[in-house]
Amino acid sequence: MKKRYISLVVLLLALVLGFLYYKQYKDYNNEVAFKTAELSNETARINANLAKAKDLPQLTDIDTSALIALTNAKRQSNGIATLTEDPQLNLSASLKCADMINKDYWSHKQSESQSTWDFIDKIGYRYYKAGENLAYGKDSSTDVVNSWYSSELGHRTNLLDKEFNRVGFAKCISNNFVGKGPAVIVVQHLAGK
Repeated sequence: MKKRYISLVVLLLALVLGFLYYKQYKDYNNEVAFKTAELSNETARINANLAKAKDLPQLTDIDTSALIALTNAKRQSNGIATLTEDPQLNLSASLKCADMINKDYWSHKQSESQSTWDFIDKIGYRYYKAGENLAYGKDSSTDVVNSWYSSELGHRTNLLDKEFNRVGFAKCISNNFVGKGPAVIVVQHLAGK
C-alpha cells in the first residue's frame, strides 16, 4: 500500500511539473510570437520609408544566401561546424540595420547606454552567447565575408567562434550614410543557443 501511495504521489508530482513546464513553454512561445510580429511590423514600416526615398543606390551583389554559404565555407575550412540561419536573428539584424540608417551612425553601439545585444534582446531571443559583425561599402557578398575574415577587430573571431550555431543577416541601403554618400550596410548576428 505504501509503495502504491508513493507511486501515486510521484505520478501526480510529475504531472504537475509537466503542466507547469508546458505552461511556461507555451507562454514563452506566445510572448516571442507577439514580439516577433510587433517588430516585423516596425521593420516593414522602416523598410517602406527607405523604399520611398529618391535615388536609392542600385543594390550591390550582396545576397544573404551567399553570405551564409561564404560564412559556412570559412568555418568548414577551419574545421568548425556550420551555422544555421535563424529567422529571429534575421529580424534582430534588420532592426539593427534600420536603426543605424535612421539614426545615421556606424558602430556596434549607438550610445554608451546601449548594448550590442539590445536588438537581439528586444525580440526576446534566448541565447548563451551572441556576436555581431558589421560591414558597409562592400560590393559583393565575397567582399563582405573576406573583410570580416581578414579583420583584426574581432570579426574573424566571431566568424570562427565554435560556440555559435545560429546566424542571421540583414542588408539596408542609405542615400548618404554617415555623410559619405550612398551605401549598402550589412549586419550579421550570431548566437549560441
